[in-house]
Amino acid sequence: MANTTFNGPVRAEQGFKQITKNATTGAITDNTTIDSSGNIVAGGTATFAGIVDLNGNTMSAGTGITTGTGTVYAGAAVKVGGVYSTSILIDLTGLASSGSGDIIGKAATANSHVGQITAANNGTILTGQWSVYEAPAGGDPDIDFGMRMKQLVQKMQQSQV
Repeated sequence: MANTTFNGPVRAEQGFKQITKNATTGAITDNTTIDSSGNIVAGGTATFAGIVDLNGNTMSAGTGITTGTGTVYAGAAVKVGGVYSTSILIDLTGLASSGSGDIIGKAATANSHVGQITAANNGTILTGQWSVYEAPAGGDPDIDFGMRMKQLVQKMQQSQV
C-alpha cells in the first residue's frame, strides 16, 4: 500500500503519522507517529483535558499489605526526561506490628513488602523520602525501613570473580 495523506480522521492497521508539508519546498515532516502496537512518538506540546491515567507503570505490594481490612495501597513509577520518580502511598488501616522490630502487615500473612524496586521499572535510586501523616494505631510507633540486597550482593560477587 502506498503512503497516502488525508485531511481528516484516519483508521490504520499499520500505524499512523501526522505530518506537515512545507508550502515552499514540499518537504514532509513527521510530527506525531503511532506505530501498529500503539506506541506514540509526539512532537510539540501535549495538552490533556481531564484526568491523565498512567496505569501501565503500577507497582504491587505483598499480600501482607494488600489484604488488610481497610488498607489502601497505590504505587507507580513515572519516567520524565530520563529520571524516574517512584511514589508509594499506604494507609496502614488494618495492619499492625506486634512490637519493637516486628514487620508491619496483616497478622499471620507473609510477604509484607511495599513493592519491588528494580532498575528496569524504577531506574537507579538516587534518593528517597518518607512522609508520615498519622501515627500508627498499634504496635511499635517507630517505623523503620529495610531492604533486601540479595541481587545486588550477587552481582557484586560475580563481578569480583
